[in-house]
Amino acid sequence: MARKRMMAVLATGLVGAGIVISPSVATAADIGDGKLGCNVGEFCYGRDDVNTQTQSAHLYQKHFWYGGNDDNLTFTNISSGVANGGGVRDQADMARNRDTACDFWVVDDRGILADDYNIIPRDSLWYFFTSAVDDENDRRERC
Repeated sequence: MARKRMMAVLATGLVGAGIVISPSVATAADIGDGKLGCNVGEFCYGRDDVNTQTQSAHLYQKHFWYGGNDDNLTFTNISSGVANGGGVRDQADMARNRDTACDFWVVDDRGILADDYNIIPRDSLWYFFTSAVDDENDRRERC
């Protein structure tokens, strides 16, 4: 009985200290379904590479389920599965939205100036970013 009470006090203390799993923590490690393809339900960034100049296949990609900040994320080589394609923030050239419910906004956060953004519709097509957001992706917002 004393052990149960001690565990309850510990859990209450962790919650009180703000140590809980929140949606922001869950989305910080968001990698979609973890597979190499841009699959149904995912939002995907692509980085144009000298070997992939078409909108049908992009060698370096990063996939998500949610909106979030693009810091500290790395593109994955979809041929090898190795995350060696460089940083995602300010390096994405295009996006594909395979979300089942929402459009995504890719945002260039300009501080005190109005943000630039591209809306990526959920039609499963690859879209190159306009010059305002190309290589200036700071975050993505869902719905």
